[in-house]
Amino acid sequence: MKRLWCGGRRVARALHAVVSWGLVGIVALQTFYVGWAVLVQPGDWRFHTNLGHAIGGAIVVAMLFCAIGWMPARFWLAGLGLYALYSMQYLYLYWPSEAFRFLRAFHAPNALLIFGGALYLARASWRLFAQAGPPRAARLAVILGAGCLVIASGRLAGAGVEQGSGTARPVVLAEATEADVPTAYRTMTSPFPLGDARAREVGRDLVVSRCTVCHGTDLTGQTVGRVEAASLVESARTRSAAFLMWAVSEGSRRGMPAWKAQLTEEERWQVVAFLKSLAGGARPGGTAP
Repeated sequence: MKRLWCGGRRVARALHAVVSWGLVGIVALQTFYVGWAVLVQPGDWRFHTNLGHAIGGAIVVAMLFCAIGWMPARFWLAGLGLYALYSMQYLYLYWPSEAFRFLRAFHAPNALLIFGGALYLARASWRLFAQAGPPRAARLAVILGAGCLVIASGRLAGAGVEQGSGTARPVVLAEATEADVPTAYRTMTSPFPLGDARAREVGRDLVVSRCTVCHGTDLTGQTVGRVEAASLVESARTRSAAFLMWAVSEGSRRGMPAWKAQLTEEERWQVVAFLKSLAGGARPGGTAP
């Protein structure tokens, strides 16, 4: 029984090394996808976004193997610290307060901290694994496993992009028409009565915290990198509620995220309620023109 326990612990530690080095590779691959979204396909952050989910998953799996392998406390602390940094990425990206909007800029430096922490964890995990004196084949298996994990994560990120490129997600929202709105969105109805003041108020707060960073504080559009973000004021006048709900939910290939992953259906209808109020002269700050 003791031999079985020791063997399982060694395997868990080896797998921890695989996942840890895989995590380093995944974070490094993220920098490639940043370059893709800036220089190759301006505004296309879908690969970067999809791969970001793999980082959190790898950290959680590494901590699971840490527990099974009965690894020292420093590995637990490193894992928890990495997950805290990973969580901060979302907080920086969607910082709710306009007063401290500058904190969103820490999204990039925080990524460097994640890379450094992942590298520390991977090197420490490898040293612990190597202390057991594994044969050369086992060491090679760890290296190949980490490489396969990075490749698989990259392919899954690409697969997620392909799955999201059907009729629900047009190539460019600006080129789409009302006829492009999928039936599923055409048949949806808002749970809020027309002119619901509370829905508009909540929608305004959601728009200010999530949309002004790209569409401008007055929502009339601006250039982000090499992408021209649309005027939401103009969209409110020319697009139907169904089109807006579709756009908010599914996003665009030009960089707009699919908010259905972060906002409930009710919240998205509240966003639409506020956007439609822009056609009547409302402003992001809630005042009349």
